[in-house]
Amino acid sequence: MVTKKEFLELKEQVKLQGETIKFLQKHIEQLDQRIVELYSEKVLASHVNDLLSEQIDSLCQYSRRSCIVVEGLPVAENETIESVETSTKDILVQNLGFKMDTVVNEFDKAHRIGPVKDNKQKVIVKFRSHNFKSQVYANRRNCSNKKIKFRPSLTKKREDLLYEAIRNLEHHDNFHYAFADVNGTIKVKTNNKVNNKTYFIIRNETDIAKLLIELER
Repeated sequence: MVTKKEFLELKEQVKLQGETIKFLQKHIEQLDQRIVELYSEKVLASHVNDLLSEQIDSLCQYSRRSCIVVEGLPVAENETIESVETSTKDILVQNLGFKMDTVVNEFDKAHRIGPVKDNKQKVIVKFRSHNFKSQVYANRRNCSNKKIKFRPSLTKKREDLLYEAIRNLEHHDNFHYAFADVNGTIKVKTNNKVNNKTYFIIRNETDIAKLLIELER
């Protein structure tokens, strides 16, 4: 039989345990709140980081606004930077129809970039003005040498984004093609209208995911 003293001691222990439980519950609530705050801070930091990354990429892309990439130009034996520039100027004159005086005045510099494949390597060309670069790009389909292609000069991030857009969307029936415009903006063209439009700007992978959801509806 429990004595009065033992009963009082047991009652005190239960009281202490109850207070301990309340303290732990409050502490857990505080920890939960802190976890929510930390998660929010992480999400915010990630969002800010994404915004900064996009702004930096935009600045890098802007620095290429007077540049264009020429594909399909064979690598000559004992080639030099000067010979690459001469060959590029000849393409602009002979295959696109620009006057040599105009090309000489507008041409800044050119050099090879990227790996050599089938004795061909890309050439990046920098012009003195964005306006002339735009003229070259607009006239690209009139190139008499169909082996020569003219592409926008893209940052690595935008090249990857273009690849991801094609890889994720090409299986869909409403996907027509993805491309980079003269200013390096990544765009997707659909066969049929989606939300009353057929062209979509892709700034990041989130835009790809959103477009994919719209195409699936």
